[in-house]
Amino acid sequence: MWTHILLLALAVLLMGIVAGAQMVLYHRFLTRLRQEHTAVWRELGSPAITFSLATGWRSGWATHRFLRRKRYMNLHDPQLTSYAQQYRWLQVPYTLILVLFLLSLLWSL
Repeated sequence: MWTHILLLALAVLLMGIVAGAQMVLYHRFLTRLRQEHTAVWRELGSPAITFSLATGWRSGWATHRFLRRKRYMNLHDPQLTSYAQQYRWLQVPYTLILVLFLLSLLWSL
């Protein structure tokens, strides 16, 4: 019983840490994109770190596709590339921790 609770707590803590790190990197990525590559930022729908009715889901999906397809590489900006790659790498542990979280929930039932 206690093992389940500790595993669940650990998963939640780790998910929070990784998600926080991803948010910081995403914010830096968007800030750099807006300041140094304004035309691309506008093409993506002027994405922001927070959801708003003005930017909506389209902007978020467009930015996600931009990152997933590694289109930031075409901008030849080492700092932007660094932020994007770090953000992408953090998706791996986040996914693993999410699986751990879901398994610990199932285990505790």
